[in-house]
Amino acid sequence: MKKGMTIMLVGVAVVGASLFGFNEFKQHMIAKIIASSFKLPVVSTEVVKKQDWQPYLDSVGTLIANEGVMVTPEVAGTITDILFASGDSVNEGDVLIQLFNGTEVASLKSNVANAKLQKINLEREQQLLSRDLTAQQTVDQLAAAYDEATASVEASQVNLELKEVKAPFTGQLGIRLVDLGEYLTPGSSIVSLQNFDELRVQFELSQKDIGKVSINQAVEIETDAYPGRVFKGHVFALDSEVNQNTRTILVEAIIPNEEKMLYPGIFVTVRVLLPVIPDVIVVSQTAVDFSLYGQSTYVVDDIKPASDSKASNNKSSSSSGSSSGSGVLVEQDTLPTGTAKQVFLKTGDRRGDKVIVLSGLKEGETIINAGSSKLSGTAQVSINNANPLSTDNVEMNEANLGLSSE
Repeated sequence: MKKGMTIMLVGVAVVGASLFGFNEFKQHMIAKIIASSFKLPVVSTEVVKKQDWQPYLDSVGTLIANEGVMVTPEVAGTITDILFASGDSVNEGDVLIQLFNGTEVASLKSNVANAKLQKINLEREQQLLSRDLTAQQTVDQLAAAYDEATASVEASQVNLELKEVKAPFTGQLGIRLVDLGEYLTPGSSIVSLQNFDELRVQFELSQKDIGKVSINQAVEIETDAYPGRVFKGHVFALDSEVNQNTRTILVEAIIPNEEKMLYPGIFVTVRVLLPVIPDVIVVSQTAVDFSLYGQSTYVVDDIKPASDSKASNNKSSSSSGSSSGSGVLVEQDTLPTGTAKQVFLKTGDRRGDKVIVLSGLKEGETIINAGSSKLSGTAQVSINNANPLSTDNVEMNEANLGLSSE
């Protein structure tokens, strides 16, 4: 009897303890949920500043050598000697290919001998004419024969020189395309020769921009061959007409290439620099909400440091925290707070992750550049600038801050 009573009392005690524990847990969770409902949205901010703005016209183009040609022979012949290697630097007039010239050498010798004979005959008849022993007509005929023989010698010399394929200008050779003993016809490709101490880039601009471009205007180009590297040049020429199909004008710029880093044929992005606009308000594009109804941002006023805001937010934040941009848990009462108010803007040009603000903001104001997706009208916010946000990590940081729209 006593044993049964003991078991019953133990069971009652266990059930009572379980109910008490459950009630304590329920009250704790209710308190946590109520506390989290008062958690302020966490944002990051930036201070509005003025700076010089460099506008430009952008386009794309392809680099062209200042001088470039495929070396070819003017006459047919068999290659007897190759006097260059792939990639060589050559000077104007250097012999690159020697074609078989046996026939031309023999022809030149024959014509030289004939010219000597015609000269001797002419001199003999001139002596006879001085003593009235021959006719003037005979002397004239021999003079013409001598001139003809001399011309034949010059023609043979030209034909002989054509058997030597020479560099037409100073530059760098490409890959050799012929072999020793190969028979070439006029126009056969031998090797590419390029002079790219300076390069040209041709690109098109809209007709509405013609008035913004002039000769010697600064130009910058970039290529994925050298990420982040900017090459500078200047406008050299504008076409004499606008393309009637595309309503664009062809522009050519010169790009110095002393380091020989750039090569003809490379695809590039082109920027024609326009006059700098001084002292304009420039903000991050992430700070501006672009919508059908206009552009807007949130200005934060009445910013209180963490020490001042801790007392006013102590109750609501005693059991809640927020994640910083770096992913480290930060108690909300350690963050500054402020009042965010939506203001409408008028924006101008955009470049990269920046945009000009024409009206609606003043220098020195603090605006939200990330975390405003859940704000509306006027709202209290906590400010966390521990990890400045950029256009590349906005979504990641908003997720870290607990501000994603999902």
